[in-house]
Amino acid sequence: MRRKEREISKEAALQIADACLWAALSMTEPDGTPYAVPVSIARRETTVYFHCAKNGKKTELLQKNPSVCLTCVSQAVPVPEKYTMAYKSALLFGKASEVTNEAEKTEALKLLVLRYAAEYLDRFEAILSASLESTAVWKIEISQITGKSNPLPSENPEK
Repeated sequence: MRRKEREISKEAALQIADACLWAALSMTEPDGTPYAVPVSIARRETTVYFHCAKNGKKTELLQKNPSVCLTCVSQAVPVPEKYTMAYKSALLFGKASEVTNEAEKTEALKLLVLRYAAEYLDRFEAILSASLESTAVWKIEISQITGKSNPLPSENPEK
């Protein structure tokens, strides 16, 4: 990392992943072309879960090459007077695999609901029974984490 003074701990990077509204899932097409899509994520320890359709380009690419990178940004605020951006970002690298165990799949979907729609948890079982078969859940086992932060001037008075 070039700007070592902006590097943050792995724990802080995981907190950024937990706080971001969505993450960019980066994959590689067979010819080497990069491909990235936004996904909603939920994490348990060093495993990140997301859901998607059972078929499509994302699924095809993950099946061919499971090496991925998740880009998470929990803050991005222009600081025009300093010609900079205040940000908090994390990169999570790992291997993706489809969750086929029904209990783990259900738990992953519940984690996603708790993160994004906790106020509707009472409807989870009904929705789950109607959509479990048609929904794919993938997990990424995190193998490497990096994070950077450039605090807002109000958060870092010495700048």
